[in-house]
Amino acid sequence: MKAIRIVVVAVIVAAWVVALGSFINSIADVSTFPDVARSVLSLWPDPDTSTGTVIRFGAVAVVIAGILGFRALGKAGARREHARDDSDQVPLSQE
Repeated sequence: MKAIRIVVVAVIVAAWVVALGSFINSIADVSTFPDVARSVLSLWPDPDTSTGTVIRFGAVAVVIAGILGFRALGKAGARREHARDDSDQVPLSQE
């Protein structure tokens, strides 16, 4: 269960990077940035294209789905742990 949660966190972080890069690319003039930032931000498509819009909204959707999935996995793990604790208890005898 922990391995799945780690993968979900990695997907969330990657989606945040994509969304942030796409957002920066859409609001700023990338040609005025230093060479390093320009080469990194050139990975995203132009913001005025439909591809750029799809990538931006898709990344945000992945972030939202990842956060919801992470919470669901956490709650499932807590329920499993609670059920395991309940099964370990010795029932009281009726006198």
